[in-house]
Amino acid sequence: MLADQKLIGTIVDRVTKQVKLSQELEKIRELLRYPVDITLTLGRLIADSDEFQSQGPGWARDFSSSGMLILSGIPQERGELIDIDLTRFTVHPSFASAKVMHCKELLSSAFEVGVAFVIDG
Repeated sequence: MLADQKLIGTIVDRVTKQVKLSQELEKIRELLRYPVDITLTLGRLIADSDEFQSQGPGWARDFSSSGMLILSGIPQERGELIDIDLTRFTVHPSFASAKVMHCKELLSSAFEVGVAFVIDG
């Protein structure tokens, strides 16, 4: 019985430490976000071609090294992959692939979409 209590105490301590670490990492992630107001084009690159199929405009509200927050007129499904056309900011065609982490409806035709960049490896 005493061994079980010690084991449970050890597990509780470890979980508590993990929660505190997660909270600290979340604070750091929030601090490293940069507010922006940039118009982007969202869509999908067609596999094995240079064709970009536009879904329409999006507006980046903030970004970090791992993702960005976008306002869009189109709802996105969690887990969906999207491509962001960055060509207007570069000399050559350039796209960023991202995975939708969350989508929150703000109004009937306005959605806040959080994406995490996907690095092809």
